Amino acid sequence: MYLKNCKIIFYCLFALPIFSKAQNIDKISVDNFYFRKASANDVKWFPAVVPGTVHTDLLKNKVIEDPFYSTNEQKLQWIEKEDWEYKSEFIVSDEQYKSQHLELVFEGLDTYADVYVNKVKLASTNNMYRTWKFDIKPLLKKGKNELIIYFHSAYNYAIADVKKYSVELPAGNDRGEVKTSVFTRKAPCQYGWDWGPRFVTCGIWRPVYIQAWSDFKINDLYFELVKLDEAKASYNLKVNINSTSNKSLNYILKVNGKELVNINSKAKDEITIPFNIEDPKLWWPNGYGESYLYDVELEVNNGKNSEKSLHKLGVRTVKLMQPKDSIGSAFYFEVNGSPIFMKGANYIPMDAFLPSTTLAKKDSILKMVVSSNMNMLRVWGGGIYEDNSFYDLCDKYGILVWQDFMFACSLYPWDSAFVDNVKHEAIDNIKRIRNHASLALWCGNNEMNEAWHNWGWQKQYKWNASDSATIWHGYQAIFEKLLPDMVSLYDNQHSYVSSSPKIGWGRADSYKNGDSHYWGVWWGMAPFETYKTKVGRFASEYGFQAMPDFMTINRFLPKDQMNINSAAMRSHQKHASGFETINQYQKWYFPESSNLVHSIYLSQLTQSYGIKIAIEAHRSNKPYCMGTLYWQLNDCWPSISWSSIDYYLQPKALNYQVKRSYSHVLICAEKNNDKLIVSIISDKLRAFNGKLNLKLMNFKGIVIWQKQESVDVSANGVAKIEYKYNENFKQNDSASTFLQMELLEEDSIISENNYFFCYPKNLVLPEAKPFMQIEKLKTGEYFIKLKSKTLVKDYCLMSSIKGVLSDNYFDLLPNQEKIIVFKTKETISPVFESIYLNDFKK
Repeated sequence: MYLKNCKIIFYCLFALPIFSKAQNIDKISVDNFYFRKASANDVKWFPAVVPGTVHTDLLKNKVIEDPFYSTNEQKLQWIEKEDWEYKSEFIVSDEQYKSQHLELVFEGLDTYADVYVNKVKLASTNNMYRTWKFDIKPLLKKGKNELIIYFHSAYNYAIADVKKYSVELPAGNDRGEVKTSVFTRKAPCQYGWDWGPRFVTCGIWRPVYIQAWSDFKINDLYFELVKLDEAKASYNLKVNINSTSNKSLNYILKVNGKELVNINSKAKDEITIPFNIEDPKLWWPNGYGESYLYDVELEVNNGKNSEKSLHKLGVRTVKLMQPKDSIGSAFYFEVNGSPIFMKGANYIPMDAFLPSTTLAKKDSILKMVVSSNMNMLRVWGGGIYEDNSFYDLCDKYGILVWQDFMFACSLYPWDSAFVDNVKHEAIDNIKRIRNHASLALWCGNNEMNEAWHNWGWQKQYKWNASDSATIWHGYQAIFEKLLPDMVSLYDNQHSYVSSSPKIGWGRADSYKNGDSHYWGVWWGMAPFETYKTKVGRFASEYGFQAMPDFMTINRFLPKDQMNINSAAMRSHQKHASGFETINQYQKWYFPESSNLVHSIYLSQLTQSYGIKIAIEAHRSNKPYCMGTLYWQLNDCWPSISWSSIDYYLQPKALNYQVKRSYSHVLICAEKNNDKLIVSIISDKLRAFNGKLNLKLMNFKGIVIWQKQESVDVSANGVAKIEYKYNENFKQNDSASTFLQMELLEEDSIISENNYFFCYPKNLVLPEAKPFMQIEKLKTGEYFIKLKSKTLVKDYCLMSSIKGVLSDNYFDLLPNQEKIIVFKTKETISPVFESIYLNDFKK
């Protein structure tokens, strides 16, 4: 479907500049850093890695032990209360010194830093999210120069700000003696969260370099749509230029190697360049078509000097739709004119020590996102604005990004200096991210509107009416005035919402209007079945915890701490009642565990079981519900958390289940009083006819009842077929049978699922003796052939070496062969063990 019902269409283009080694820009590297503890005036300097953090530098120099191991986190809290000093010497050549401008660029300083060049104080910084640029030519000399950065303890520094306010501001995540996190523009999760450690870092956490240039420099670009249809994409390229000359500049624009524009202009600040792409190929999210990216090159020259910017450009429209209806207000995304059901997860930083995340790790996890049939990630507001490479990969793989501004679960200061700091933070990051094809939405904060109205802060912190009015006015100034104004001014191509969600899960209106965070399961101890009735218009948060893979646990627990109640294990479970909550739900649905391996296995099954119910409820209620983003995709350290992929990229049972539940066409069933309802949910943008095969069979594979019928499924629609339960399943023994469901299109299976009639713990599972045959295909790749005469419930394969299984935690059906592919980078052959629910006694 192409741009239906759209006359004026918003769109986004991925266009991140990659500066070449053009004549006009000479990048001078600043490296070979050293660091020391400044507050004690230590004489000894240690080598430092930049980008990096003080914690990782201390670890590399063997000053501290692994922060993630055992209970070491608790031993390392002293680091945040010290000041730290970094220094580097760099060379400016004679030729570079001749440049008109020598600009020092910090893409990220964490956080309160004094910057000195050749012992002259250049500036002080106070925001880890901002890019800091300084023209330092007057301070430089030919040859050797010195850069020193003095980092103040973020904790100590912000205490003075805390004292300026007569009221206490909520910061529930902050595990410090004084709650300083909300006063510092720094990743909130560094101060602790209920899934993460407290490591309040400092350091040069993103690249630092010097740009030498003369006459002119490209500052940034912005692509703005004028018109888009099947024949042509017409838009304006706005080029922001810093020019110190009155000479004309020549602009040459090429798309996929073809020159489209060649013009001259004397503009000093900004020039708008109109251009067209004929017969445009659209960029589509994962599952809907190719995520096509054009190669764009802009060259600017003045006859003597030239500069090139290279870009990847994705042409597509995206818009958040929130129409009023008879129930409330909808909430869905329209991409290229078609309503798209969003399937994905909430994303947190990949590492507690942010620069430790490699490009390879980002690529690996985003490939897992793609293979799990996701099309959206929500970059949550308690972490960071991710670096350019993250958005590049999302563009490449077709993953849309819901982008929070970095505010979460707290309230923040409202003085003019703080608000101005936030303003520049917003401008920096809007400009940096706005052109990416993956960007779908800007959101002001996480859960702060809901918290104000529902979390009882006014009573807890004893605010009087005047306090409350002042605090709320401060909230509105940032999230209902400043941030939407900045988005409108610098990125009018994307929608903005002030908070996610607007209404808390304890109120009925939460499920009728906008997006919802449903936490009745877990926080409210409601059973998983509640997911079926608490369906919102867009489920942007919900989740359940599980333990990570045994290999992961083995890496952070000492051998003598290998039990749930050990101090080391408890230190990696940051939710106060996390294990108790997991155990309670497990008892409701699954057998009890008797050892650590069983606890890991059953906790993961419990998580997977619950989220499966939620996703099927959300998708089967389409188009009332148009999105499901579970909490959470990943971990920032090895822990017991809500993640589906642990810190070492070991997938949990939920990751494998999500791949099935997020398939482009999903078939699922639900018993409703005297009916069994089979739902076929299609995300295809075309109608199709399918063949539905149903088989009711016992656990030995004997078919008791079967049905085949033709089903017409509308484009982007849901087909529901009802069967009278007593009439069709009268011979059914709910504890020893299951319904096998298959949907075929043109004789190919496009969806399959199994429906069980009672809780897993109540199933009367037979003794299972599955057959396993392992065949090595080539180095690092193995075929695992499995077969059983009886049903093997929730079959889990465990490998002796790290690798990736094509499937796991699945039902091995009676007398049906299943082939699993195992890929590994290890050179030794794997040994496989298995665990399944049949082995657990009722």
